[in-house]
Amino acid sequence: MFKNYFKGLKAYAGTFSLIGKLGLWKYFFVPILISLVTAISIGLLAWGLSDNIGTLFAKIWVWEWGSETFRTISDFVAGIAIIAIGLVLYKHIILALSAPFMGVVSENIETHLTGRQIAQKPSQFLALLWRGIRVNIRNLLMELLFTIPVIIIGF
Repeated sequence: MFKNYFKGLKAYAGTFSLIGKLGLWKYFFVPILISLVTAISIGLLAWGLSDNIGTLFAKIWVWEWGSETFRTISDFVAGIAIIAIGLVLYKHIILALSAPFMGVVSENIETHLTGRQIAQKPSQFLALLWRGIRVNIRNLLMELLFTIPVIIIGF
């Protein structure tokens, strides 16, 4: 079991050297930027909207006694909920928007390993972006289709 684990780690180390050898690091800067902007946006949304959503939840508590504590807890739970939803969406946003850049990396590595030249067209960028968006929307819907019932059954 551990032998295969170490083989996998060794293979990943080899990919980093291959990416450096082929000069493909430049294709990773835009996905990194997309990832950072998305993560910061999710954090800012959680910070900005948690008190608004928490206030809506706090209206459930009609008594004056403990209302401030209930509101604080509601704000915290709303922030955690926004972050949880953001993390589910984060993966799909990054995969969809990074697809055109990772397609170029894949084609260059495939050309290096097989020796077969792959024709690249300028129009492929939008096609890859649209395909990435379609695939990740479908995957997100499937994930929600299976996750939401599990969460409901868990309670």
